[in-house]
Amino acid sequence: MSAQGMTDDASRSSSSREVARRLLKRDTGAADHVDAEAAAATLLRVCTRISDSLRDTLGEDGWVALFARAVARAEMADPLLRTGRIVNGRGISADGLRESIRTHGVAAVTAAVEAVLAAIVEVLSRLIGEDMAARLIDHEGLPSQRKRRGETS
Repeated sequence: MSAQGMTDDASRSSSSREVARRLLKRDTGAADHVDAEAAAATLLRVCTRISDSLRDTLGEDGWVALFARAVARAEMADPLLRTGRIVNGRGISADGLRESIRTHGVAAVTAAVEAVLAAIVEVLSRLIGEDMAARLIDHEGLPSQRKRRGETS
């Protein structure tokens, strides 16, 4: 791979991580949850919103293929994804989240979920471009969606 290609990959990875953090922060806020159930519920809500949006756009088979590729990519960076039960074949597991939070803590599990979300953004960005990927994943944050909900920028 050329030096430019490696720079582009690093830039895409950093940008993908920022998108993932923004998606999580919208629901989780700045404070860490101390209660495993509350943390798991919040993480699951974020993941469900994103997976539902992508299922609507890509169809079930498209979502499963995208998710599998993203998890395989994220597992290389986050060992918790290899050893925990956070993910299953179709998405993030509620039971796996709760169990992993009790075992590894909120911060470690949040980082693992962030790695999966960032990998989803990366894979989609490679396929359809970063702007379109962000629109598909984060349609809630788009100005047209905020206007429909009566929010301001």
